[in-house]
This record gives sequence, C-alpha cells and structure tokens, in this order.
Amino acid sequence: MSLASNTTHQLVGDMELLRQKLGIERWLVLGGSWGSTLSLAYAESNSGRVTEMILFGVTAGRRSEFDWLFRGGLARFFPEQWDRLLAALPPTNRGGDIVDL
Repeated sequence: MSLASNTTHQLVGDMELLRQKLGIERWLVLGGSWGSTLSLAYAESNSGRVTEMILFGVTAGRRSEFDWLFRGGLARFFPEQWDRLLAALPPTNRGGDIVDL
C-alpha cells in the first residue's frame, strides 16, 4: 500500500469532503498531536466552515519539535524513558537517527 497521496493537503481535502457528504454547514474541529496540526491546516483553508477548535497536544509539525522529541532533547529530562525507547529498536538502529528509520 502506497502512502504517496497521504499528504496534509489531501487529508484536509478529505475532511472537507466528509463535511460536505454529511451535510454539515459549519463544525467544531477537534484534534490532538498530529491531529492538531491537521486541524489547524483545515481551519486555515476552510475558516468559514469552522465554528470552534479544540486542540490538545498541540504541535506545528516543525522539524525542531521532532528534533526535541526524537533526536535527544527530551532525553535530557527523561533518560530512563529515552533508554526504553531506544531498547525497543533493533540494535543496528539504536545509534542512528530514529526518526529517519
């Protein structure tokens, strides 16, 4: 299965198609983590269709955020949990960039 068409633009389009198919004029958009980023993108593209937003675990999906979470920044504060995360990887991947695996 290819994920080539699984882009933010395509997902925003899918959300709008869903809204139309359900016959909803305007709606509340809810999203957490990656869903918060997607919700923000949807609201930006379809501001007249969004009445409210509930966002949690907000992320903008920037590289700096992924770097902090998955390239060692968080490890300074939670070294034991970071070690458990690395231990879940195959030994050959533990010394490299775990995001780019």
